Amino acid sequence: MYCILDLSLNRKLYLVGMRKHLLFFSFLLLTNLAWAQRALLVGKVTKPKSDSIQIGVNPNPLSAQEAQSIGKLDATGSFSVEVPLKDASVVDFVYEDEAISLFLQPGDELEARFTGGSLMKSLKFKGKGANENNFLLAYNQKFLENEDYQVLPENITLKEKSFVEFLDFRKEDQLNFFEKYTAKNPVSDAFRNYIMAEIAYSYANDRLTFNELRTKVLGGPIKLSDNYYGFFKDVKLDNAPGVKSHSYLSYLKNYIRFQATAANHRPADLDYYEAIYNLAKEKLAGEPRNLVLANVLHESIRYGFIQYTSRMFDDFEKLNTNKDLNEFLAVSYNTSKGFALGSPAPDFKLKSSTGQEMSMRDFKGKLVYLNFWNSKCGLCQLDVPYAIELEKELANENVVFVNIGMDENEGYWRDAIARRKLKGVQLYGGNQEAITKAYKVADMPSYFLIDTDGTFISTKAKRPSNAGAKEQIMHAMEK
Repeated sequence: MYCILDLSLNRKLYLVGMRKHLLFFSFLLLTNLAWAQRALLVGKVTKPKSDSIQIGVNPNPLSAQEAQSIGKLDATGSFSVEVPLKDASVVDFVYEDEAISLFLQPGDELEARFTGGSLMKSLKFKGKGANENNFLLAYNQKFLENEDYQVLPENITLKEKSFVEFLDFRKEDQLNFFEKYTAKNPVSDAFRNYIMAEIAYSYANDRLTFNELRTKVLGGPIKLSDNYYGFFKDVKLDNAPGVKSHSYLSYLKNYIRFQATAANHRPADLDYYEAIYNLAKEKLAGEPRNLVLANVLHESIRYGFIQYTSRMFDDFEKLNTNKDLNEFLAVSYNTSKGFALGSPAPDFKLKSSTGQEMSMRDFKGKLVYLNFWNSKCGLCQLDVPYAIELEKELANENVVFVNIGMDENEGYWRDAIARRKLKGVQLYGGNQEAITKAYKVADMPSYFLIDTDGTFISTKAKRPSNAGAKEQIMHAMEK
């Protein structure tokens, strides 16, 4: 099986989710980004529910952090906001809990009018950039908001022939919708390139990822026809004008991983990221190649494959001229290089639920599946029945399940252990900042796989609710 990095699913879920995580950057940051160009967005909100609109621009393709431009509403509901841009960009327009995508280009002077509480249904654009954004709004409502055009939840259950027919129908409908609109409403070349890339590569990406996604949903692969992947020859890998397309970059990432799997490289292999880096370097060119290589490097750093990252990073700096991207990767690399796979897991001394003081050294000679959790964490609680079952299945194997509870209140921790009848080694970390810093725990639950010699096998081990968790542990024991 190959690893799906990204799927072209409904962006609405992502945008609304991001509403809670938007990071506000100062004017100083924006000027530091050297965005000398801008787009102007003015407008009016009827019956406003909030006093401001937000435009989020993502300057870094490797990070979800957005630079924010905020437009305050005056007493009449009117607003005006300048959005600094380097070039044509897909940005997030957020009002209250609603979010949509806009396509802005330097020099646009766009007027937006809508009713509070009804952004999607009432929004209309005028001015320079209106044709592009009125189309994008209608396109997203027709194709992204309508489940009939989505792979999930229903169409993924189709057999191969019917699924391909669905994708063919959707693609033809999207192309007709675009050509009919632009026959009367001309759009810029940059926007045309973006939409054509979205249509072509959402088709290719959904077709490429069909078998694995269907397996995840229905619990078993299907045998594909011999020529199923024959569509590869019709998909252009080198499409620099379409580089703003999320679907294009998703397809490139998934395509490279598919080719790596075909060459018998697996995500658990220590040289996996180096293998896909070399494949991407061989098969891609220009800016698309550099963005995919940067993504591979970032993943390699995040997942602790530092020993192979150094030579990849040296090579990437010679290829890539985007200084901001190089600097971001350098900071990420320098921050993480002490946390590499094969490096010693930080030691600790913690009290167990039975009153014993235990350290990481006590588990030497056993494979350790380490979990940081909290009794108030919803995802942690969802994992509990799967963790109990996983431990039961591996009861006769040389693996120990170590769980570090991070509740500030020790009573809550003990109550959760008793109430859920938790097994394994239960240790109390409390609010010890030192241990979360040592293990770079940013979210809970966080899972680690540690070898019999006390060194990291994985700093992003699969959660017990993931069907691949047992396989990952068994694979580690076989090495």
